Formats: sequence, C-alpha cells, structure tokens
Amino acid sequence: MSLLTRDQIFAAPPLAYEDVEIAEWGGIVRLREMTAGEQQTYATLLLDGEQRLDLSNYEAKLLTCTICDEAGGLLFTPGDVGAVSGLAAEPIGRLWKIAASLNHFGVGELEALGKELAVRSGASSSGSPSSSDGPSERSNGA
Repeated sequence: MSLLTRDQIFAAPPLAYEDVEIAEWGGIVRLREMTAGEQQTYATLLLDGEQRLDLSNYEAKLLTCTICDEAGGLLFTPGDVGAVSGLAAEPIGRLWKIAASLNHFGVGELEALGKELAVRSGASSSGSPSSSDGPSERSNGA
C-alpha cells in the first residue's frame, strides 16, 4: 500500500447519506455523515457553559449537524436546536437513530464521548440520554 497524495485524500468518496421518509411530515429527510468540522461543532453543542457534558436535546443537537439538502448543505444551524427539539418525538427519534448510525455512534458512544470530554475539561459527566435504543444498521445510501 502506498502513501496517499494530497489530491488523493481530497478525492475521497463523498459523505454517506440516507433518505428517510417521514410520513408525519409528508416528505423525505436526508441525513448524512458529518465532516470533521461538523463533528467538532456537535461536540461543542454537547457542552454547557461550564464545559460539562449536557445531553439535553441530544437528538436535536445531532440532527442539526446531519439533516441536509440534496447538495449536502446543512438545513439547520446550532441556533435551531431548540426548534428541532420542539418537533414530535417519534420522527425525531427515528431520524436520530439513523444519523447516529451514519456517524458510527449510539448511546454507548455518547457516554464514552461524555467521559472523554469530562477528562479533557477536568469535569465529570452529568447525565445520559433518555433513550436506551441504539442506532439502526448503517446505510450508505450514496
């Protein structure tokens, strides 16, 4: 196996995505993998003002970093977390499971992330997700 060049790295396959029909909303929602920068944004959303793990609205936080348009552009910003968390729980939960799977994590990984963030910030983790369901099987969709 040879070393990759800059151009080969930037020519990596596109982000995986999955289109999900949400009958309650009358259409399809596209979820995709996060970029490295979006994962950092997501990790930041999981911290409160004192740099402690804050899993409130954890589903909405992930969805604001993964729901996208046809071109892959995110539909929401971190400022939309409150509005997204105000949507019906059932479709949000289904979307979260798929988004978590596309990004290779579930409840166990959230707990591990909390411990890692606590170690980095010198704080202890505070809380856990309310759902014990893990993510569904990964789908490449692309």
